[in-house]
Amino acid sequence: MTYQLALTRTLQLMGLAVYNSIILDIHFPPICYRKLLSPAVVPYNMPKATVGVTKVTLADLAHVFPVRFAGQFYLFDAQLHVSVSRKRVSLVFLITL
Repeated sequence: MTYQLALTRTLQLMGLAVYNSIILDIHFPPICYRKLLSPAVVPYNMPKATVGVTKVTLADLAHVFPVRFAGQFYLFDAQLHVSVSRKRVSLVFLITL
């Protein structure tokens, strides 16, 4: 089973539980709650307000993907040591969440 299919099935089961008024004891990272509650509804005086948009920080990355955060922190630390020793290194990284 692929990651996308597993995630889809999990979200379908969660939606079914909410629909049937079943309380699930599932703990989410803080970024999920901030995204859901920023703002919860569109204010009546700003009909074009963005809903569900929040800033993602490195602390959020540490909560959601601790191994990936540790790797990024290690690369950042290594890049600082390289710049101190005045060696030229070109590294390009792309992080998708």
